[in-house]
Amino acid sequence: MNHALEILQQGRVLSEPWHLSYPFVFEADGETWMLPEAYRSGKLTLYRARRFPWEWEVVPEFRFPHAAIDASPIFTAGAWWMFYAPSTPRSDRMAALRLARADTLMGKWEDVSTQPLRRGAGSSRMGGTPRIVDGRLILPMQDCVGTYGGAIRLLATTTSPDRSMIFQEGCRIAAPQSAHPFTAGLHTLSAAGDVTLIDAKRILRSVPTRAGIDLRHHVGQWWEQRTAR
Repeated sequence: MNHALEILQQGRVLSEPWHLSYPFVFEADGETWMLPEAYRSGKLTLYRARRFPWEWEVVPEFRFPHAAIDASPIFTAGAWWMFYAPSTPRSDRMAALRLARADTLMGKWEDVSTQPLRRGAGSSRMGGTPRIVDGRLILPMQDCVGTYGGAIRLLATTTSPDRSMIFQEGCRIAAPQSAHPFTAGLHTLSAAGDVTLIDAKRILRSVPTRAGIDLRHHVGQWWEQRTAR
């Protein structure tokens, strides 16, 4: 993509036997990293760019204690912090926000609390890049009340994360009508330098499409049960 936001080249950059989504890409320590959501693999895997954006390698020294969903890291207050949703129980995947801390990106990562920082489908699952704005930490959260990733709800809190964080709900950001037909949801608000990227969605209800979605769902459940043994 060039400065005019025109797509110059596209293709697959990462393939695994399990579902991949939410490719959280960030820079640290002179490297470019990616944390894709892949909880069906049973773990959270960090990748390092060998040739950005086309080639990635697994970072074996990275260890995270959970198969986190939509993990979103930020370095602030002298430490690394990872906001994420737990993969179990199932009811928490879209309705619980957890936080882990580490001195370095590689870890050791530890949860700051045994309980979620926040509960509720309206603003508890990460939906983009945490940012420091005017001295406050801003978290883009997915509003999943009506549908998965229906919109983004901004949360504001202090820049020193801990188990006693107090969140203030901000505005709700829905998909713009200019994105038609992708106006059924907006579940990612990501920073990329001086550009902000969004991930909007549409819902296809044709019989073949519905059958394909159901098939992927059943395959995903089978894989989840298989890896849990």
